[in-house]
Amino acid sequence: METGILHTHHLIVVIYTLFVLLNFIVVIAKRRNALLAIKAKTRIIRVIFEVLLLGTGIFLMVKSPAGLSEYIFVKWIALILGVVFFIVGTKKMNSVLMFFSTLMFVYAYFLGSTRDIMLKPEAMRVHDAYLAAPDEQTKGKDIYTIACLRCHGEDGKAGFRKAKNLAISELNDDAIAGYIKMGRGIMPSYHYMKEEEVQVLVKYINHIRNLDRK
Repeated sequence: METGILHTHHLIVVIYTLFVLLNFIVVIAKRRNALLAIKAKTRIIRVIFEVLLLGTGIFLMVKSPAGLSEYIFVKWIALILGVVFFIVGTKKMNSVLMFFSTLMFVYAYFLGSTRDIMLKPEAMRVHDAYLAAPDEQTKGKDIYTIACLRCHGEDGKAGFRKAKNLAISELNDDAIAGYIKMGRGIMPSYHYMKEEEVQVLVKYINHIRNLDRK
């Protein structure tokens, strides 16, 4: 269910962004009559999409172990600003506001994909975290926070999107490393991780399991 709602949320953002882009083009062309016609014909659909955007976003924020993290907070701000700029921009036929509305929605989409306010790819953040951390456990924890926490949670028990409970897992180190490298089911492959990054992550997962068994 959570995976389906996540995909629905992303699809709504894409469709709404394309809709905003269409209106932006019409505003630049100064076709007021065409803009009024689009608004009249899509008013109900737009409201439905806005409600779905809000509803799916709140659901994911509540259910996700990441909660209201920094990137999610910034994403909400971008979406709200995008909607406000869109409403005012179409009303006033203001191309600058429409440009910023489109920009906010595009930013929100890529923010949701990268989960980083600077839109830094996950692979790069993992590599940087490994190099910056002073010891193996900190390296493993930082990589876990970037790549795993959003589904498994801080203690490994969150189960978001049917993620396995890491605290009770009986997998050996080789099997865990295999899951990380190859993925399984809806769990993605983290093929970009270097061997040393995989190994410190495996050790941190073992640390989580050991804490639960004490």
